[in-house]
Amino acid sequence: MKTVKGNKLLEITKEELDQLKSKYARVELDLGTGDGRFVYKRALAMPTTLYIGVDPAAKQMEEFSKKAVKNHVDNVIYVIGSVEILPQELIGAADYLTVILPWGSLLEAIANVNITKVNNLRSLMKPDAGFTFILGYSEELEKGETKRLQLPELNEVYIKTQLIPQLQVLGFSDAQAGILNKSELADLDSTWGKRIKATRNRILFKIDKAL
Repeated sequence: MKTVKGNKLLEITKEELDQLKSKYARVELDLGTGDGRFVYKRALAMPTTLYIGVDPAAKQMEEFSKKAVKNHVDNVIYVIGSVEILPQELIGAADYLTVILPWGSLLEAIANVNITKVNNLRSLMKPDAGFTFILGYSEELEKGETKRLQLPELNEVYIKTQLIPQLQVLGFSDAQAGILNKSELADLDSTWGKRIKATRNRILFKIDKAL
């Protein structure tokens, strides 16, 4: 699979990835990681966990990949991939999967419960893995994108009566939903999250595994 290390692209084999994973107590994977700030900050805070940020835009991940190299943060890697094209090396790798404020096809996959793409998400996870998805789009604020992706209106009724039941059928059997407050979003320490936090009147929904 192709990874971003600094400003270079490097190939990592499954054997090399397995060797890397063996050095850590658990693996957390962030799909649609964007610039990779979220996994970089997590890696700094939790050195016993391997963090994997996955995004189709290699250039976008360079900034925090360079920081990881410079500061010898060895427990984070950046992988090129998308919900449509997942590196096979990552199948079944994650003890925990996060999708934080997705956009484009990844957002469409979750919000519309695209069966193929949701199955792809599930394939990244170990059988008993945890997960957190955070959605926060608005038809009023992102009119063009919601129309282009044919996204449903995001509200509590839709999430609890349609989205959650469909996710449960597709393997996310312990899925539950709630409203995320903006202080919780700040704790996630993602670049996009910081921008969203500054937007008024936006409701954020958290879908995660029931304890």
